[in-house]
Amino acid sequence: MYKESQQAQVKVLDSIFTSVLQISKYFQAATTKETGTTNTFGDHQLQADVAADRIVFRNLRESGEVAVASSEESTDMHDLGGSAYSVAFDPLDGSSIASANFAIGSIFGIWPGRGLVGRTGREQVAAAYAVYGPRTTIMVATRPSESGPNKCSQYELQGDEWRMSIADVVAGDKKYFAPGNCRAAADNTAYKSLIDWYIIQRYGLRYSGGMVPDVHHVLAKGGGIFCNISSAAAPPRLRLLYECAPMAFIMEAAGGASSDGQISILDLHIRNAHHVAMSYSEQYDYLVSLPKGSVNFNSACKKPSLEAQAADPKSYQIPFSTVFAQAKHSSRYNNHWGTTAFMVWIHGMCFLAPGTFTPGLAMVTAAGVLIFGLAIEMVYHRLICHKSFTSPKWFEYSMAYLGALNIQGDPIEWVSDHRYHHQHTDTPMDPHSPYEGFWWAHIGWLWDNEVLWPKKFAFENVGDLKKQPFYAFLNNTYWWHISAQFLSLWMLGGLPALVWLGCVRIVLIFHVTFLVNSGAHIWGGQVYKTNDLSKNCVWVALLSLGEWHNNHHAFEWSACTGLEWWQFDLSFAVIKAMSCVGLASNIKLPTEANKARLLLTPSETKLPRETTKASLVPKAA
Repeated sequence: MYKESQQAQVKVLDSIFTSVLQISKYFQAATTKETGTTNTFGDHQLQADVAADRIVFRNLRESGEVAVASSEESTDMHDLGGSAYSVAFDPLDGSSIASANFAIGSIFGIWPGRGLVGRTGREQVAAAYAVYGPRTTIMVATRPSESGPNKCSQYELQGDEWRMSIADVVAGDKKYFAPGNCRAAADNTAYKSLIDWYIIQRYGLRYSGGMVPDVHHVLAKGGGIFCNISSAAAPPRLRLLYECAPMAFIMEAAGGASSDGQISILDLHIRNAHHVAMSYSEQYDYLVSLPKGSVNFNSACKKPSLEAQAADPKSYQIPFSTVFAQAKHSSRYNNHWGTTAFMVWIHGMCFLAPGTFTPGLAMVTAAGVLIFGLAIEMVYHRLICHKSFTSPKWFEYSMAYLGALNIQGDPIEWVSDHRYHHQHTDTPMDPHSPYEGFWWAHIGWLWDNEVLWPKKFAFENVGDLKKQPFYAFLNNTYWWHISAQFLSLWMLGGLPALVWLGCVRIVLIFHVTFLVNSGAHIWGGQVYKTNDLSKNCVWVALLSLGEWHNNHHAFEWSACTGLEWWQFDLSFAVIKAMSCVGLASNIKLPTEANKARLLLTPSETKLPRETTKASLVPKAA
């Protein structure tokens, strides 16, 4: 049976060799003009792209062994009449640089059976790439036996005949690097630092603009690194199905390695033809599989793919939004009875509000919500966490103490959580990711977070606060202050004061703050490129005293989040008033150049309701 499958595999590989020969000959006389059309990914097509696509499909069909095939130029699953294998390919990788007479290539991945979506790159039985340069070469990785290691070999075209030039290609340890998508370094500081490090370490730069020739250079020269990093302004373009999975199979067959920054590319499940990144669910499953305490919280977690998450059959679309959620924390309440009891008690006490109502209490409570709310949004958030302005320490500490009485945590805990949120926004390492649903992002995360909690109380990201005696004292004695608050209210005003000035005030500020975590990452619009789900949600901004959240994520250091004349920001209005009496200084604001750099174009600012799960998932095979 294995020999029969090997014979069928040889036929498929023969059709690929024939296709490369014909494409090579075509290119000797072909034009590099654009056709005036684009492929399904929006890339401009050359006449050579279309011709190469047809050549490969024709030869795969004539092999008689291919069940379905899909290409980057035509992403539908084309039925080719066979049954043994399925093939994904990029007919001309790097065709945009062909007019400069640079080397370009083709990429092929071969999977057993019928179907490509839902598979992993490790399931491939063979993969190949071709380089069209001074010489036409093919690198082929195969699995020679059912249990043996994969093997990588190189062939060269001599006339109309293929000759094996290297029987066993092995990746070495030479110091070359090819940094793709360099534009991302402009707003991805980690990528810029990586490029700088390679230069300092005296790696040789070999980057042509084409994935195939750059990876081939790594293998031909005996070692090196190819990478293609993305950013908010320069999103990822390499597709898992057509490019990354086949090239990773070849590289690992040669003894090298592949990674998406977390796991081997060969272990990623192909969600659809557009898959360029892991889904939230895949990221979560990977992180919780690691030993507890081993997650590096000082390194930003890669953003999940909205398209991959939408394609997950277990995900559901949150109404009126582009977010596809899937609950991952099934045991969140098991070991947090204290949190449960407190939340039930304080919310239950609010049901006593009608029976204890007086106009005076209601007015004082409203004033308390405003003042204590500013203690969270203006002081905890903008002053202490993001340092968007400075204030005298006596004022900062006084307002921080009021913020602590809202029972959202002392300043050290609150700021630590929020800084982790910005570092890992909308990933499994975000304390309250909306990819787990509205409830989780809003309040469920308070009970449990298997990824975050093992290191939560180390507070490694708030060294600036831990060294201040006031904040350290408040952190160590926090619940004594909370108890004293409730006892004082009871002693001063009995049950009505406890209900209104305590529980009602605290619960209202609870849910306004939590709506920023949930609603402002689910509903609303985006103006700036932030590479996350943050939204400017009008009703959340008004309730939260001015938190226009997409603006905030674009410029987290800004003292003002209402960047348009109509975006009312009460917190910033208070900061401006404070500056007039010497209570606020060094106020940070984005310049027009800052805003222009991250501003979304009209084509990028679509209403959330325009995207549906059906539109994100391609046709089935």
